Parts: sequence; structure tokens; C-alpha cells
Amino acid sequence: MNYQLESVSCGLCGSSEHHIVLRRAKELYNGLDAHFDVVKCVTCGFVFTNPRPTAESLGCFYPDSARYYQPNKKRILDETGFKPGWRGRLRQSLLANYFGYELPAFPRLCDALVWRLLRSKLYTSHLPRWVPGGRLLDVGCAWGGYLWRMQQLGWEVHGVELNARAAAFAQQELGLTSVRAGSINNLDYPEDFFDVVHLSMVLEHVPDPLKTLSKLGRLLKDNGQLILSVPDIEGIEARLFRERSYTLQVPQHLSHFSPATIRACLESAGFVVERIVHQRTKSDFIKSAGYLDHSWLKRLLLCVPVRRLCLGPLVSLLAMMGRTSRMSVYAVKRTAMR
Repeated sequence: MNYQLESVSCGLCGSSEHHIVLRRAKELYNGLDAHFDVVKCVTCGFVFTNPRPTAESLGCFYPDSARYYQPNKKRILDETGFKPGWRGRLRQSLLANYFGYELPAFPRLCDALVWRLLRSKLYTSHLPRWVPGGRLLDVGCAWGGYLWRMQQLGWEVHGVELNARAAAFAQQELGLTSVRAGSINNLDYPEDFFDVVHLSMVLEHVPDPLKTLSKLGRLLKDNGQLILSVPDIEGIEARLFRERSYTLQVPQHLSHFSPATIRACLESAGFVVERIVHQRTKSDFIKSAGYLDHSWLKRLLLCVPVRRLCLGPLVSLLAMMGRTSRMSVYAVKRTAMR
């Protein structure tokens, strides 16, 4: 496997001073024979892969067979939130009362208790506040699942996806004709064009997160919403499994954010962070266990009673404490000074 490496400075503060926190972590996502160091900036605490593949070499680590690009059309169509019955009606009511959607709603008082129980799940579904006639851009939209669901809620949707086959699926199978194949650098929308920009597990892949966020900020209207998710390098799963952590994914993940560094990155790019919500993802523990030599642990975690009665409640508790290894971040573009 032929690829070139480059050494880089901190993507947050520009310092060249760092120390290694994970040495020779193996590429595990695609099972390739390659190893990379993960370092931490001594100035600001930002964690990043260094040395890392050059821009020309990154494609070696994104084969078409990667799970990023494997669509499931049935699951997409099942997740609109408009299923018949009381669950569908309740979800519509919550979207109307708490996110402003023009949908049938129960009295807000009736929804109050359910909202307290389900709000973290709704936030980790990346639901933007409703804007009549609003435009939404999904960067790294893969095969279009999120865009399709947002279109059902009434948004004018646009998407960009680096993998041409995934973009073609979104266009041809889901009818998302506004999806483009290409990179963030190829976006040529006018400034102040979008009400919402969304990135799900994308920012950690880009070579320059600050530059990317600044570019996306120019595409957003003042007070426009930015919704993103990234792994949390300080989460329990990442700390417990370290170089075998499923969410580490070197070298595809060039940056490894914590709540503090993603907040600093967004603020430096002109955003105000509204909330950070940690996701309840049991599969990260299971997949990390699968990377270990002790296969018994994965079998134990896959056991239905253990998964439902032990792992599920544990992950829910860790999410409430902000300690899982994935986080969803809601931010708004700071109003420009006139």
C-alpha cells in the first residue's frame, strides 16, 4: 500500500509543540496494515493524527467498500417520524411544540413530561429549529438518509458527498437531485444562502477544521444553525479501549475533538455553541470489543440480556454525564457586526 505522510502543526492554535498520546495505532476500520501516532498539543490540548496522510494519499483509506457508503433504503424510509399510530402523532407534536414545525400538536402541557424523557434522543437526531421556506445543506451526506428525512419535514435540501457512488444513490434512489458529488472545497453556493448546515461525523475527517467551519459560516445566514456530530476523544469508550477504540479510526480521523476543543474551534470560526449532547450508542462498545484479541467480551456484550439490562442503562447514564464517545453539537452563526 503506497501513501505519503506529512507532519502538521496544531489545527486549532498552530503550535508545533505536542506529545504522543497513542503510539502506532493501527488502521482498523478497513483492516489495512498501517499505523499512525495520535498527538496532543501542549499549548491548547487539541488532539490530532500526526504524521498523517497527505491530501493526495487520503483516498487510499476510503475504498468504496467502506461502511460509510453502504445504504439501507428500507431503514431510511422507516425513519421519517410519520409512522401511523400514537408514536407518530407524539413525535409530530414534539416537533411542533419544541422545534416550531407546522405539524398537528397536542397542548404543550401534555408534551412536557415526554419532552423531558425524549429531548436528548431528539437532539441527537439532529433536528433543526423550523424556518419557513428554509434551506438546509448536509456536508458529507453519504447516501442521503438525513437529507431525505429533512425533506419530508419540509426543508429545501442540498447535499455534497465525496464518494460518487453514494451521491448517485441519493440522486437516483431517493430522488435527491440537489445532491452533488465533490468535496467541501468545491461548494460554490452564494454567501448567506442557508438557514442550516449539517455535518454528521465529518469534521474529524477534514484536514483543516477551522478553515472548513469558516467557509460554512459564510454560507450561513446570520443566526443560521450549524448542527454537527464528532467523536469525543475523552469519552469512556475512547479512554477504556484507547488505540482499539472504534471511534478513533486513524488515519481517516485527522482530528480528535473533546467538548472543550470543539467549542474552541467553533468559537474561533465565529459560532456560538448552544448545546453539546452526548449520544447513547451501545455499538461503539461492542465494536471496540471486537477489535480486542479477547473475542469473549464482544460475545458477552452481544448477549441480549447483557445488552439490554446492563450495557443499555450504562450507556444512557454515561450520555447523561457527558461521557460517551460521540457528541452532537448545536451552534449558531454569530450575527455580523454592522
